[in-house]
Amino acid sequence: MKSKMKLAVATAQMAQIIRLAFAVILLAGTAYAQQPSPAANSKPDDSAALKGNTLDQELFFCTTRIEAKSADGKQESIGTGFIFGRKFDEQHQILFIVTSRQVVDGFASATFSFVQDKDGKPNLGRECFVTVSNLQNSVFYNPDPRVDIALVPLEPILEYFKVNGQTPFFRALDEDMIPGQKAAEDLSAIQSVVFVGYPCGIRDEVNFLPIARRGFTASPYLVDFDGLPLFLVDASFFPGSSGSPVLVLDQGSYSTGDHVVIGNRAYFLGLIDQAYIHTEEGEIKFKPLPTQFVPVTMNTNYFNLGAVIKARAILDTISDFEKAYPLPK
Repeated sequence: MKSKMKLAVATAQMAQIIRLAFAVILLAGTAYAQQPSPAANSKPDDSAALKGNTLDQELFFCTTRIEAKSADGKQESIGTGFIFGRKFDEQHQILFIVTSRQVVDGFASATFSFVQDKDGKPNLGRECFVTVSNLQNSVFYNPDPRVDIALVPLEPILEYFKVNGQTPFFRALDEDMIPGQKAAEDLSAIQSVVFVGYPCGIRDEVNFLPIARRGFTASPYLVDFDGLPLFLVDASFFPGSSGSPVLVLDQGSYSTGDHVVIGNRAYFLGLIDQAYIHTEEGEIKFKPLPTQFVPVTMNTNYFNLGAVIKARAILDTISDFEKAYPLPK
């Protein structure tokens, strides 16, 4: 199991297949956040910058915020996608944006946003984004409608950014991060997990970073909840969290049964699909403050339980994609 996520691109051959199979990108652009002015006598400290080069920092760059819209613009969806790489030989992998079906299903277009890259480091406060039209021609869904997984090949988006002189900074999860049988058995039945995304569409609007949160498995990862490739997590899940990656992230030490191990580990377990909610009439209201908007939830009862689709279902969906669009020999 590799401890670090990888920055990778697909081969030109795979790019050609994807270009032939999927639709057109309409708009790409750059957004610039207004940064607070430093004090007169302060000096920037480059060593203190968020470089995205440690396990915890990399998680802030594996996601993309997805803003989908209907053709008439009357319906909108904000959710989370993340970058996932599937190897097809020892040197290359295909990159996908993975998300929940509900985030993109039925929408005409979607905007995917990233932090810009500068000299191989995240350029915080600079965002590059792209809007994909004919979205349904650009998305591959798991053939089983009960499995809420959608794939968007990343290569056309990367090539479009390249043509427009932009480079997104991202890190990719991959299948090597999915725990094998022994690693899964070493996980606690009540395991601490972390998930990253955009709950209620919230992000750091100055630095364009997602929100990281923690919870615990509410059903053992080893067991398929209700006989489905799911497990439950005890945490507050809100609209916008759909599609967020769920991981085990231990730094410094962790336990495996009766032993304590000194070191780090990171496992990719799956993606957030649903939340258990006691439905009532209610809404999310944003109360304006002098410098920011603070979200306030009213009249909505959440059970603090979310369903997570296991990572193996993502691999199955990618296998179906590869059958539909076979790789060149």
